Amino acid sequence: MAIHALPSKDMYDYFDMIRDFEVKKRKFKFDSQTDISFRIPVVLKEISEDQCHQSLSDRLTALKYGEKVSIRGRDELGVDSSIMQNWFTDPVSETLNHIRNVLKEERMKDVDLIVLVGGFADSPYVQMRFQKELPGI
Repeated sequence: MAIHALPSKDMYDYFDMIRDFEVKKRKFKFDSQTDISFRIPVVLKEISEDQCHQSLSDRLTALKYGEKVSIRGRDELGVDSSIMQNWFTDPVSETLNHIRNVLKEERMKDVDLIVLVGGFADSPYVQMRFQKELPGI
């Protein structure tokens, strides 16, 4: 997979791409209808094309996302907001299910505060889901 080969080719571009993703993830509003753009290093495109023997654009078209993910210019990946929503939905639902199960334990009956930490906790969507699905906590 090209993303795994990137750090050995260009660590700076790898970290820059990861930081860009983290910033977009934290600011993403779940009800957004606007496509999200991520900068992708040109070297990542080159690695992918060498490994898959086809252009990154053709590779993306062949994936299940179809036209919801596309290459823009030399170094930008456009992602439809519905895909970003899907990236959030399952992890947040699984986390909430786990917390609900933990809260059912007798020793947790007095818990009335949950503190969200980490990058995911900055997401307005994550905060909204926790507030909505764990009322009173």
